[in-house]
Amino acid sequence: MKYAIHRYIATLAVPTLALVTAASATERVNPNAPTDSAPVSSAAVAAPESAVAPVTTTTTTSASSATTVAPTASTPATENGTQTATVPATAPATASDSAASTPTAAKTLDSTSSLENQLAELQTPTRPPAGVTREKMYVVQSRYNPLAKRFGFDLGASRNFSGSSYLNMTQMNLDLRYHLSDRWDLALGGSYGFNSFTSDADRLMAEQGMLPDTAYVKNRAHLLIGYNIFYGKFRLGMDNTFYFDQYVAVGPGIVTTQFGSASAGVADVGFVFWAGRHGNVRLGVQNEFFNEKRLKSSSFERHTLAHLDIGYTFGGSKEIEYQ
Repeated sequence: MKYAIHRYIATLAVPTLALVTAASATERVNPNAPTDSAPVSSAAVAAPESAVAPVTTTTTTSASSATTVAPTASTPATENGTQTATVPATAPATASDSAASTPTAAKTLDSTSSLENQLAELQTPTRPPAGVTREKMYVVQSRYNPLAKRFGFDLGASRNFSGSSYLNMTQMNLDLRYHLSDRWDLALGGSYGFNSFTSDADRLMAEQGMLPDTAYVKNRAHLLIGYNIFYGKFRLGMDNTFYFDQYVAVGPGIVTTQFGSASAGVADVGFVFWAGRHGNVRLGVQNEFFNEKRLKSSSFERHTLAHLDIGYTFGGSKEIEYQ
């Protein structure tokens, strides 16, 4: 009876020991796996299709393990019981992937050909343009109203703002002008004087019965060479444009008084405003330097005359054309 009990206990202990040994082998293979899950063999490992790098799974079984892994076609066995499973690095391309990449390639080819066409259009033609058999040439004028080799005259009036305080001196002016070029001109002119006493002279005669010792100008003459310094234009409104020249002129002159004639130096400066191609208005200030003789004395004097003249210039063409 006692021998039968011991034999029964030994029979129960052998399967239990086998189970404990298998569990220990599973823990050594995968120590991170949870204890309450069933052991996973290397033959059951499957590689995912979207794997990027090759994955190698190695399972080692001891001689005392109760579980034996059989080698398969995908997991070849080695001599020491080590089994290796290799998963392909990339999955083969499918038909849908090829179809998705085709429009991008076509678009790249189209853009490349379009760029080449644009570059071809920008190329300079190798053949020169056909020659012009006949052409018209026009001279570009430096000014609206050319003056070279033209005659003109100016008629105006002037007033003396210097000289004796006992006299009012005004005069009529006439100048004949020849334009050597658009810049240079020669002017031969003269004036006739109109003189009268001022209130100071009248008071002197009334109070003292004396006439002032002064000389009044009867006429003047001069020969001047002029130069146009600046040529410009200005507008009056939206449609009216006027051109002008700023000028200077110098030359010799003669001043005649009731006591005789005296040579003088003349300097004139001012502006000429052109009305069209022929008319002009001349506004300037003329200075005359001379030795003035009086009844009992003489002195070097300067007469400053402001003058305003209206002139006309002959000639001039509207357009010059060459065939």
